[in-house]
Amino acid sequence: MDSTFNDTWSSQGLQVVALDPDTDDIGMFPDLVDYVNYLGPPKYSVGIENSLNYNTFATAYEGSNPFPVDVLVGKDGTIRYIAREYDPQTITQLIPDLLAE
Repeated sequence: MDSTFNDTWSSQGLQVVALDPDTDDIGMFPDLVDYVNYLGPPKYSVGIENSLNYNTFATAYEGSNPFPVDVLVGKDGTIRYIAREYDPQTITQLIPDLLAE
């Protein structure tokens, strides 16, 4: 888990959340906590999504796994960016504009 975005922009209002989308992992929550703490206590929220989204995406997706997905949401709650592949350059370009809104 890379905390670069959080470290750079949290003081300006950026909120970073990392979600494990696989609801099957809810039963392994203590293992998730141990893993996250092993990596170093996170400076942002980490959790497990409790919905049917993962199974819906995984069923419809042609490939091994539809995740990770990067999503940027504006201050007004509107999704402004979604990417299947991690693209830190694009995210880095978009964040200042979203924070300035």
